[in-house]
Amino acid sequence: MLLILGMVMNAWAEAQSADAPRSDPAQTALESIRAANVARSAAATEAEAWRNERERLEALIEANATEAQRLRQELEEVEKEGKVAATETARLGSDVSLQHARKILDTAGNEVRQRLAALAAVLPPGAVVVPAGTGDDLDEAVHALAQSERSAATLSIEVVPGRLDGQEMVVKLLRVSGAAAWWLAMDGRRAGVATVSTGHLILTPVAEGADADAIRRAITITEGRQAGAIMVLPLPHVPGGGS
Repeated sequence: MLLILGMVMNAWAEAQSADAPRSDPAQTALESIRAANVARSAAATEAEAWRNERERLEALIEANATEAQRLRQELEEVEKEGKVAATETARLGSDVSLQHARKILDTAGNEVRQRLAALAAVLPPGAVVVPAGTGDDLDEAVHALAQSERSAATLSIEVVPGRLDGQEMVVKLLRVSGAAAWWLAMDGRRAGVATVSTGHLILTPVAEGADADAIRRAITITEGRQAGAIMVLPLPHVPGGGS
């Protein structure tokens, strides 16, 4: 009797095991395909973002290279004028000729200073170095020109005053050569793009969100307080050319 009861219990257990739900291979495969599609879509989105960022950086690099080339040409012109003046002084060799040569050098120094001052009035602070004082020292002018050329190839942060809605405001300015600049309020609450108009730094805020967060992070990275990353920053509006 016990043997018959055991056989019945075993048969019942086997029936229960046969009725248990089994995983569907087709469903499993479908879920794997869906996961692969999600991963592929994410990778495509990331690749597109990187292509856009690369194009933007290439445009900024090209602008920097053009600016650096222009400054190098001006430096070469000034050096040529200095050599011509030195040659003229050596040829004449009299007190009157020395005075004439000094006048030529002073004129050249004054012209370089005026050109640098004109550039400083339309580019973000720090992009161009203007010789100190009001003198016509050619050496000082050439030194300022060389500093300006170095600045044309740098990424820097400076604390500068600007104008926001007609009010003076001190901000952190992130500058890429003289091509573009962004600002962040000292309390970190507001951020935006910076442009120069009639010698004044104009602060244009961006809406709180992705653009403002990107500016904050870019400044933090440049200050060395955060690991480097690719950031997409808003560009100032260009009349007739989009932004």
